[in-house]
Amino acid sequence: MNIGAKLKKLRDENGYSQEFVASELGISQSTYHKLESEQIRLTVERAKQLAKLYDIDPEYFFSTEASAIYYNNGQGNYHNSINSTIETYDNRTGDLNKELFELLKDELSQARQEREKFTSLLEKFLNSQNK
Repeated sequence: MNIGAKLKKLRDENGYSQEFVASELGISQSTYHKLESEQIRLTVERAKQLAKLYDIDPEYFFSTEASAIYYNNGQGNYHNSINSTIETYDNRTGDLNKELFELLKDELSQARQEREKFTSLLEKFLNSQNK
């Protein structure tokens, strides 16, 4: 399933309109429509916003094997059950361009690092609010 189809499926399953999701993301409805129709590329930052809205792992949007099962354990920590998706795919398709897979691995690694930083900052903020 491509990213646009995943966006539409999540939106439909949650009963959201394009206008609502666009508003939550701070973008126009027409820009959101372009994300769903893949006229523009989904960025890691936008994927994080959507993951927060739907309470799922941001990796869902970029993985071919991840499902929209809710990965959040309720404490803001995501498990890594799909940690090796690209490596598995790469091993099954030895003829594919290794350089492309290295770029994808790097991008996913960066996204995970950004997610960890965001989670840490959010936890610090919440802890400071509770004091």
